[in-house]
Amino acid sequence: MRIDYDKMAEIFDATRTLDPRLVDSVALGISAIAGEGERILDIGTGTGRFLAPLAKLGIDACGLDISRNMLRKARAKGMTNLVQGDATSLPFSDRAFKASLVTSVLHLVSGWRDLMLEASRVSERAVIAVDDGRGRENPTEAFMSIMKEKGFTPPRAGPLESELAKCCAPECRIGLGEYEESTTKEKILSNLGMKIYPFQSELTDEENRQCMEEFGRRYAEEITIHRTVTLIVWNPARLRELIPGITFDYPH
Repeated sequence: MRIDYDKMAEIFDATRTLDPRLVDSVALGISAIAGEGERILDIGTGTGRFLAPLAKLGIDACGLDISRNMLRKARAKGMTNLVQGDATSLPFSDRAFKASLVTSVLHLVSGWRDLMLEASRVSERAVIAVDDGRGRENPTEAFMSIMKEKGFTPPRAGPLESELAKCCAPECRIGLGEYEESTTKEKILSNLGMKIYPFQSELTDEENRQCMEEFGRRYAEEITIHRTVTLIVWNPARLRELIPGITFDYPH
């Protein structure tokens, strides 16, 4: 997968919005697990969408990302506890944090096993992921289904965090409720036209156009996205035992 994260940073917040209630709920759940005042590492923080809500709850949250521009965007929001680094080789000592957060990252990283081993190494209490519960009716999932129908394989470097949880049993799951988000077909097609999503990275412009046309035929103008959100919580020691034996085979 060829992804220019620095380029993606320029449009990341505008094209990857989350319901503020959902973000706050995630922060509350993490705070309950880690405890007020404890240190949390957000791996692949991007522009830092979870850092501010965590800070408001008294959590000492540090964001790590490989992209300088992503971190520049986070700093522009007033966040300062940021580190540029490789998630597969974290620049922190063992058990430096009470917990680490790994969300919407694994499918982008070919060294996802190393990432999870590193997350477990630096975490004392838990490694946490967010399963945002997107189903097949989600627009991006629907677009990937159209790609497959046309013979275009969406590239994947690794599993989704929710997929990993199916074969690498978490210590617990914490339900955070159901959420609905409204968007429009015009907005989705605008995003798809810019080829901003990693699963579009191998499509030619013509292939992308074909998939967009089919998407446009299938969807109404107003789109509602349903999410059932869950925190996935792994025990770091147990995670270190399980990860080496987990295999996934994705084209990338």
